[in-house]
Amino acid sequence: MAGRAVADNLFVIGRELAEAQAEYANPKSGTFLAWTAALGYNNAAVYRFVHIYQTFGEKYFARSGKVFPNFAPTALALLAQPSTPEAAREEALSIAEAEDRRIPEREIQELIAKHRAEAKAEGREETFQSGEAAMFPFSAITNS
Repeated sequence: MAGRAVADNLFVIGRELAEAQAEYANPKSGTFLAWTAALGYNNAAVYRFVHIYQTFGEKYFARSGKVFPNFAPTALALLAQPSTPEAAREEALSIAEAEDRRIPEREIQELIAKHRAEAKAEGREETFQSGEAAMFPFSAITNS
């Protein structure tokens, strides 16, 4: 599956960038971001890769033994958004594992909306950063 390979690559690139960030980050000189810019990545794309790795890397890989079972790359980007409720991530992973099918972006959007509505109804509304949806489109994960 091409989508699975892309999702796995997002994970691997995110891991490599997170490791490089840990080693080379210097807020005063901007060494890490200068290095990634030289590679052709914009800052937003770099942080998206890193966030996908940080969001899913340890917890979900250890749980399933797979990097991202059955997630379309765009769905993966949606699930990695900081405002995505953890319950939505858990449900998406459970569906992917139980049904062994590719989960499209539209279904993930509906799942996230459902969990946000539940959180709001229970008075535990999670914050949604203004403009966050525009920050995380799949096209921005790639070089731009």
